[in-house]
Amino acid sequence: MTWNIMIALKSDGTLWKRNPSRNSKAMADIVQTQPTRLGIHNDWVGLARRWDGAVSLAADGSLWFWPRAGYYEAALLKAPKQPKFLANIFGKSD
Repeated sequence: MTWNIMIALKSDGTLWKRNPSRNSKAMADIVQTQPTRLGIHNDWVGLARRWDGAVSLAADGSLWFWPRAGYYEAALLKAPKQPKFLANIFGKSD
């Protein structure tokens, strides 16, 4: 289930994820799960959810996609541990 995964942007610019067990059905299980940090950077300024993961915006204007593990499990693939670079909103246009 994808509804029980929470990704949050803290005020210090770090990204955190809570991902309870796949059998979990209650929101209370999310709160009881230890959060894990996404990445090592602390310059994230924006975050948006997608059905297959989340997109974050760094202070330098770069957009990154963080896939959810369940998206890859359905396709029998191993989820990448690093986010995928999408674009830079401050970059020059073609």
